[in-house]
Amino acid sequence: MEHGDQPILIYTTFASQAAAETVGEQVVSEELAACVNILPGMVSIYRWKGALSKDAEVVMLVKSRARLKSRLVERLGELHPYEVPVLFVIEGEACGDDYRQWLMEMTGAGNDAS
Repeated sequence: MEHGDQPILIYTTFASQAAAETVGEQVVSEELAACVNILPGMVSIYRWKGALSKDAEVVMLVKSRARLKSRLVERLGELHPYEVPVLFVIEGEACGDDYRQWLMEMTGAGNDAS
């Protein structure tokens, strides 16, 4: 298996489920991601511009492959409504063969250019 075929997972957050769905639908339709999972009900506590903040958010997990990492991170940054979105990339090794094959098929051949 080539490194470009390694599965990746990108963790990001949104202020609303609607915003996450809009971005998720876009990256899946562009075949940059095979699937996104949106998990509502998270509370984030963080410091922003010198003040302590506490907000309700949703988590979005984006499933793709290493070959598309740079393009996907760039596209998520373009689409994301946050000024500074979290875009943590987790590179995976362990993945079932059937799922890996599906992931490769869903992140179309037209996206194979590095």
